[in-house]
Amino acid sequence: MSFYDVEHEKPVDRSNVHKWIWEDPARHGNVLTQDGITTIAHHKYKGGEYTHLDTFMNPFWIWITENIIPMSMAPNMVTLVGSMACVTSYLTTWWFIPQFTERNQPMPMPMALLLFNGFAVFFYHTADSCDGKQARRTGTSSPLGQLFDHGLDCYAAIFTVSVAQGILLLGPTRASLLTQVAIQLTFFSTQLEEYYTGVLLHAHSKWLGVTECAYMLALGGMASAFFDRTAYFSQSLQDVLYPILPISKLPNNPNDPDPFVTVLHTVLSVQLKHCVYVGWIAMSCMLTSGCIYRTAKHVYQQYNFTSMLSALSKLFSPFLVATVMVLVTPNDVVQQDARLVCVASGLCICFITVKMIIFSMARMAYASIQLDILPIVGTLLFFAWECDYAEHRRLHPPGITFGLQAVVVFYMARIAYWTSIAIRQLCEKLDVYLLTIKPPKKG
Repeated sequence: MSFYDVEHEKPVDRSNVHKWIWEDPARHGNVLTQDGITTIAHHKYKGGEYTHLDTFMNPFWIWITENIIPMSMAPNMVTLVGSMACVTSYLTTWWFIPQFTERNQPMPMPMALLLFNGFAVFFYHTADSCDGKQARRTGTSSPLGQLFDHGLDCYAAIFTVSVAQGILLLGPTRASLLTQVAIQLTFFSTQLEEYYTGVLLHAHSKWLGVTECAYMLALGGMASAFFDRTAYFSQSLQDVLYPILPISKLPNNPNDPDPFVTVLHTVLSVQLKHCVYVGWIAMSCMLTSGCIYRTAKHVYQQYNFTSMLSALSKLFSPFLVATVMVLVTPNDVVQQDARLVCVASGLCICFITVKMIIFSMARMAYASIQLDILPIVGTLLFFAWECDYAEHRRLHPPGITFGLQAVVVFYMARIAYWTSIAIRQLCEKLDVYLLTIKPPKKG
């Protein structure tokens, strides 16, 4: 039996123990230590403050819970049903725009699909907001519910980004890759902050939070069904602003150019879809930076500078995957298999984020270098060597596609295996079922 895998009278908090690669081992093929399981059983959720929209929508969510959701429905089933809408939306969108563009496709995305994509985001966020209320209504609140909820949120981030990709149609470009991974890094940074502070913030301010972002994306997705997205978002910023601002009257003397006017004309010539894309990335960077800053500040004040560096080192794995995905993936691979690159990299970041969520509640040491990133990082580096540096290219398009498909299958199997063990351990410890309400014991 492992030295660490014993159940103490009072669970040991090992979250501030630095691990480079090897985490505390669990016995009998489990993934969580005995102390970790016990700590999760006593975990109390601490969320951030509500935004104004959260407060406004709360009566609606309560009404849905009390009048639509059956009393016999388990809270986790509410979350799962909501997530199925996002999965259906993602897979259907993949069918119509496999490379994030309608060009060279037999048919554009139908109006009904665009409406459904927006509705799917609204439906999932509504279900996500009702599951906790259903748990309190049925008296089945448990730490497993939080883990299941936040774990599905991690994967839903990929699915909801697909709505934005279906609106902007950025094509098989690095911009499409960055659109997805930027949100995933924000989500990981949020979980890292909870790992050290014990508080999960879901809003940047009273005016901007998860609900605002989700509903704006939902409205944008449904609105895009009623106009030509390709034509509208291909307009320059100047074309869009012309009816509002007198931008056509700006002086523009080629013989004596004004630097400010030159820069302004350059900005105004940018396509609208690229403006939205830049705003998306800027918002993600702002939220991610805020999480990292608060985490570093908290750890430094609670412990010391070395502990702060240890905390920040946990960002290495997801940021390495993101860097290799966006900057190293060869152009040929991006043009041919952008969607598969997104799925493979996305599943990898999802898995290490789910580990962070569970280890945060278990107060277990989380390794800075997650070995699970090696398949996708190694595959993309190999593709880069073959496509850009090898003297004689041995890898052809079908081989690249097969390699990415194999990585996707690996991560799906890895996620299913690891999470099933963690769920089994938690269900046994908490004496609950995952997707049904366990009947009370007689007597």
